Amino acid sequence: MNTAEANTTALHTLLERWQYVSDRRQGRSETSTQTYARAGLQQECQTVAATPVGTGLNDRLAASAFSVGTLIQPEGLTFEEAFAAIYSAAQSAGANDPPKDRNTIERQLREGIKRPRDLTTLNGYHKNGKASAGTR
Repeated sequence: MNTAEANTTALHTLLERWQYVSDRRQGRSETSTQTYARAGLQQECQTVAATPVGTGLNDRLAASAFSVGTLIQPEGLTFEEAFAAIYSAAQSAGANDPPKDRNTIERQLREGIKRPRDLTTLNGYHKNGKASAGTR
């Protein structure tokens, strides 16, 4: 790493630490892993529920289930809660082929699990307390 890159990395680290302290002083709470995962699940369920039958609902189910699958991990979501929430959202949207819908959701959740999202750098910091450069 040359001097300019090292300076840029150091500057990003200092800015992230300053932002972190500023957020705490202003009363902004940290996002926990579970809070983040549940918010992602809720957002994807709202998207599925707002997708009418005949406008790509199965594609939306697949994309949302995959995205949520990346959040199924020990400190995130469970497979069961993710499946139940997405399936309920699909029913709200008017999904009318339960075997196909369940298969799509299950298959894509499992694919997402194979590619877990890195939840160690929420709030711009690794769980070990060290700043993660370039996350803000």
